[in-house]
Amino acid sequence: MSDMPASNGLDWLMPAFQSWKEENGGLIMPGDEEFASLPLLTISEAAKYLGIGRQVLYQLIEWGELRAVKMRGTALVEKRSLDDYRSSGRMA
Repeated sequence: MSDMPASNGLDWLMPAFQSWKEENGGLIMPGDEEFASLPLLTISEAAKYLGIGRQVLYQLIEWGELRAVKMRGTALVEKRSLDDYRSSGRMA
């Protein structure tokens, strides 16, 4: 059983993101030379996935605990960073 929703309303974005990522060698985060990886979740989906509020999620992103990208004005959170954070034991 997967914690991921079947469709998050961003289906149109994934082919465009993958194409852009391939053309540009990946997605560089500000101040970070690593690349974001798919799948990506919206802020609401990521907050629900971790069982926290949106404001707490934004704080975790700001503190560098979670990786997020902004694409066409939409903030997207890397699912792998959510899984890493969840398994780290830092969730109270």
